[in-house]
Amino acid sequence: MASSPRGRKGLLKAAIPLAGIAALGAALLVPSFGGASSHREAPALLEDPTADVTDLYFFRSPERPDTATLIANWIPFEEPHGGPNFYLFSENARYNLNVDQNGDGKWDLRYQYRFDTDAPESDAAGYLYSDPTGNVLVKQTYDLYEIRRGAKTQVSRRIAKDVPVAPNNTGPKSLPGYAQLRTAAITSTKGGIRTFAGQADDPFFVDLGMIFDLVNLDKPGRAGIGFGNQGNGVDSLARYNVHSVALQVPISTLRGRSKTPVVGVFASTERPVQRYAVQTRHKMVKGVRVKTQKTRMWTEWKQVSRLGNPLVNEVLIPRYQKDRWNASDPSGDKKFAKYYEAPFPAAALNALFPTLNLNIPEKGRKDVAAALLNGLDLTGLGLANNSTGTVQADLLRLNLDTPVSADPKPFGEIQGDPQGFPNGRRLADDVVDIELRVIGGNLFNLVGGTANSLPLGDGVNRNDVAFESSFPYVAPASDGFSTEPPHYRTEPAAPPVGPLP
Repeated sequence: MASSPRGRKGLLKAAIPLAGIAALGAALLVPSFGGASSHREAPALLEDPTADVTDLYFFRSPERPDTATLIANWIPFEEPHGGPNFYLFSENARYNLNVDQNGDGKWDLRYQYRFDTDAPESDAAGYLYSDPTGNVLVKQTYDLYEIRRGAKTQVSRRIAKDVPVAPNNTGPKSLPGYAQLRTAAITSTKGGIRTFAGQADDPFFVDLGMIFDLVNLDKPGRAGIGFGNQGNGVDSLARYNVHSVALQVPISTLRGRSKTPVVGVFASTERPVQRYAVQTRHKMVKGVRVKTQKTRMWTEWKQVSRLGNPLVNEVLIPRYQKDRWNASDPSGDKKFAKYYEAPFPAAALNALFPTLNLNIPEKGRKDVAAALLNGLDLTGLGLANNSTGTVQADLLRLNLDTPVSADPKPFGEIQGDPQGFPNGRRLADDVVDIELRVIGGNLFNLVGGTANSLPLGDGVNRNDVAFESSFPYVAPASDGFSTEPPHYRTEPAAPPVGPLP
């Protein structure tokens, strides 16, 4: 394993991942690399899905409007049938919900989840997640920390201890009490905060096959798709689960000392890295100059995954920069701004579908950069101002003064709904269609161009199951027994087979 370059004379520094995370390899050796987020969007963490942030949501809580809710998901494409070793949060990771209260792109308030697994020795067969009485054999709990960071200090306090994690929904026979265990995982903590962690239905809805088949708008074999706005898409995440954390926090806490109502959030994952320094010295022993070495070792936590706005790293950041983006701090996103201002999908769509005459502006896209890196002031249009100033940082921003929408619209602000993406993100916001339309030029008039209102979309307009109306909002996980495979993976019945002769 390669070591880092020499620093001062005689001082050699290197980093070694702790046991259990060796698959991260060199990605963890220096702060500028490592990580992957969203649904398999970057190379380095394809072998480490438990650190993979898939989605982030941030909205005022409908039933408790004096609070706002953050939801983040990890571990993409969890098959409900995926035993015998079902999905778990990693004990060797720290899962963070980060809040920027002053618009500098750096977190001021962090909520950190640290998980522990209890899998006692048992005579039960190895494929059992729970025993015949419905008692879960593999249990997870977590401690929740609230961390406040100042200019020179950082104060951490544990606000919840040994909170149960909602288990994997293995099936009605093995886990008849799943609903009760899920409810028991909703916990109130100090400071009026509510928390939940556990397996849930993946709330993201998208036709990934269409997106990754060169944004296949005309979709051969799927008639009547139009520009993608007429339905008939395939929800690639239907019937899959994820591991969710949900946190409901008083608005006054999220805002802190900041006078502005706008805060930005991002989710991140950290892994431990073992570092060491070797100090070389010389001393005289019986008149002979002898070289000695002293080794100092310590552990650092390095960010390996982050996510603010949806689909950014997946769609805008080039492949050779994806791991660097994931390991970097949002406050440094100015160096990635060129990828927002000349979004690759704009040029790709024009080139791929010349007969559609899309005429999407390909460069000078200050509108895309502003929407995702700074926030937008749309008060002149009767909408919200969620701008955080001039610092470019990929954060999911929300104006906390925006009332809960009585009639929420799936296209958020571009449909005239003040509380909707990109002013926060609710579970039902159709962010794929919104972002495709923004890239198509829907907001280009805000920076002096001409709006290009293309009805772009992926043909999927809602989640396959209904969301819940109260915290934690995410739908219960699909179970491993009752859940049918998606229609495009079904197989004919096997022929009958008689007894062996």
